[in-house]
Amino acid sequence: MILPVLPKSACTCKEKILGFDAMCLVPAGPLGRLGIELTVAPCGFPAELVTKVVKVDKQNKTTFSYTLEKVTSGQTKVLPIPGLGVNLGVADAGLDADISVKGNADSLYIGLSLGACIEVLSKKLCASSLSSDFPIKIINTTLDFGHACATAAPTQSPTVKAVKPASHTGLVVFFLILVLGIGGAVGAMFHLKKGPFADKGDGLYTADDGDQ
Repeated sequence: MILPVLPKSACTCKEKILGFDAMCLVPAGPLGRLGIELTVAPCGFPAELVTKVVKVDKQNKTTFSYTLEKVTSGQTKVLPIPGLGVNLGVADAGLDADISVKGNADSLYIGLSLGACIEVLSKKLCASSLSSDFPIKIINTTLDFGHACATAAPTQSPTVKAVKPASHTGLVVFFLILVLGIGGAVGAMFHLKKGPFADKGDGLYTADDGDQ
C-alpha cells in the first residue's frame, strides 16, 4: 500500500501503480479555500512531484486552476502561482509554492508550503509576518516507498542474444578450399586431354597410340 502521511480531515488519497494522487482542501486566509493536488511518483529515478493549485468556491466549484512545473528529487524550488495573490497593506503579493523533494523511494522527503512575499524599499515583506494564516503548510514529512516500489517494479524484458557474425578468417578458408577444388578438377581434365587417355575428337577417351 502506498499511503502518504497527510491530514485525513483535509486530504484524500488515491493509490496508483507506482505512486499516489492526493487532494487537499486547505484554508488560505483571504483567499478562502485552496485545493492542492499532488501527483507523486516515488519509484522513478529520480522521484517526481507535480503540484496543481485550484481555488474553489463555497459550492466546491473550481474557479481557478494552475499546474506548477515538475520538481524532482534533489531539487528545491520556489514557484510563482500566477493569478493568485494577497494584499499585504502596502501592495499585493503573488502567491508562491515552496517545494522540496529529497532522497529516494526508501526515504523520500516531500515539503510543500504556500506563501507570499514582496520587495518593499529593498526589504522583503512576507505574508507570514502579517497573518498567522501563512505560510500554508501542506506536507512536510519523509515517506518510505521502498517495499511498494520493489513489489510493483516491472519485470525486465528478456535479453536478446546477438548472433555473432562469421569471422573473416572462416570465409577466406572457405574460398581457398573452393578455389583449390576447382583448380584440382581443371588439372585432372587437362591430364586427361594430354595424358594416357586423350580425346580423339569423337567425344570418346581412348588410350594414347604411343602406349598401345
